[in-house]
Amino acid sequence: MKTIKAVLLLILSLTFIFPLMSCNENEQSNDDQSPESEEFVYRLSDSGEISITRCKSTGENIVIPSTIDGNPVTSISEKAFFMNSTATEITVPSGVTIIGASAFEACSALKKINISSTVSYIGDMAFANCAKLKTVVVESNSALKQIGKNAFYHCNSLETNEYENTIYLSSGSNGHAILVSAVSPDITVAKIHPDTKIITATAFSKCTSLKEITIPENVEYIGDEAFYGCANLDMIYYNAIRLNDLNPGSGVFKLAATNSQTMTLQVGENVERIPAYLMDSANRFRILNFDDGAVCSEIGKGAFAGTPLKELTIPKSIKIIEDFAFCNCEWLDTVKLDAENLSDFADDNSIFAGAGVYAEIDITVTFGRTAKRIPANFLSTLDEIIYVKFENNNVTKSFGKNAFKNCNTIREVRVTSRKAWCESTFENEYSNPLRYGNALFYVNDKSVTEGFVLTEDIRFISDYAFMGYKNMEKIIIPKSVTYIGKNAFYGVENLYIIYWGGDAEGWNNLDIKDGNTVLGSSTIYHYWAKELGRPTVPGNYWYLDEEAGTPVKWLNLSGS
Repeated sequence: MKTIKAVLLLILSLTFIFPLMSCNENEQSNDDQSPESEEFVYRLSDSGEISITRCKSTGENIVIPSTIDGNPVTSISEKAFFMNSTATEITVPSGVTIIGASAFEACSALKKINISSTVSYIGDMAFANCAKLKTVVVESNSALKQIGKNAFYHCNSLETNEYENTIYLSSGSNGHAILVSAVSPDITVAKIHPDTKIITATAFSKCTSLKEITIPENVEYIGDEAFYGCANLDMIYYNAIRLNDLNPGSGVFKLAATNSQTMTLQVGENVERIPAYLMDSANRFRILNFDDGAVCSEIGKGAFAGTPLKELTIPKSIKIIEDFAFCNCEWLDTVKLDAENLSDFADDNSIFAGAGVYAEIDITVTFGRTAKRIPANFLSTLDEIIYVKFENNNVTKSFGKNAFKNCNTIREVRVTSRKAWCESTFENEYSNPLRYGNALFYVNDKSVTEGFVLTEDIRFISDYAFMGYKNMEKIIIPKSVTYIGKNAFYGVENLYIIYWGGDAEGWNNLDIKDGNTVLGSSTIYHYWAKELGRPTVPGNYWYLDEEAGTPVKWLNLSGS
């Protein structure tokens, strides 16, 4: 029995040993396959680029080569120099673009790091816990765009520049290029130096007493969670001319303004673009303002997505709004378009998807005096609209394709000019907010519940102009009209009287396009001026009561 047990134990032990031996052999094999120089282990990509993965040197002054065996060195991998205990100075050469996460973390002897101008990315914890690190030299004209979280965490010996409660690293001659952190989380005020290009991740994290901040014109990058948890930060003056796009989930203003409950973003007049995902996770952001004369032409993807924004005015200068820009702004109740030439949107856009679902008041969309055109598919995902208003006396020149598609909750449409409405271009049936037949039509705030008086010098009634307007029972059409477009009165099923401003011959000569069969089934009244006296020819006639502005029927010869 003992012999059997011993054999079983031997088999079990071999079962565990062989896999371990195999694993070790594989690891050794992998190491053997990694290319090496005298000082470095590296990885060679298919495109011939080298990433340093491990440093073998025990020297004090280490200069990473720009090429190895003729191949360019383009990156320093994650933890490549991790816990190096001998290097006091390291030079990252031209050509390197990426310094990976924890690449130089816990280099206990490191006092100086030289970073070439080609480096564009420094990863999380890249120099963290380098207790003796005193000098960071970033070359002039640096391409640096992103510095990860805690890149200089616990670098307590670091030489920095200070300005108005903020701490910086230099880049070339710019002593305030890189904002590393606030001097303390207890600050109540702070100013960012106007020469700053980079605000590092978590720079102002949990500065709970900070109330307002200005993002200067030259800032090109803001790191993740830069203002995380700034509970009293309720005013942001945003002046960065062209900040690089942020990543979704970056949380730059996450949990900010939790004490005040309302955060305002004031966009400066020189800002060219609001970057993607700028206010992502800013769950107290409610007010967006643009300076007078603002030149901002772009709103980036998801820039305000998921925020409790209530009122939105799209200024005159905006030309491009990218997808998801106002997606899931659930409290949105007011949208005003002042943009002169806003680009069309794709038919599957999501700029307003999920917006307004919790709005406390009915959603109003207003087209301002500078808006020349409603873009295609503009409101097709905002399906909670109640009121549509046109401030422009000319309404607008063009209603883009599917501009109001899915907007079947509209109850009121208010315009200021009958002529402008009739002569605007409706690119298809879904470009007309009346098409669903649910809305009341107002002209100069006067409700048109039964009849519609076209007494202006109107030349034509465009395609789809009154499509679906079920409340129209009567209409005056002046004799200046020569053309009635396709489907102009399609679905106007209650129309039964037409007061025509000319004679029978003029009506018969009208160019009436398809989709207007209701005109043929309505009773036509021809104009006979009051000063001419009672009509002498049998038929249906009318004149205009000038004081009341309403049509009056003449009795025909038969006395009916």
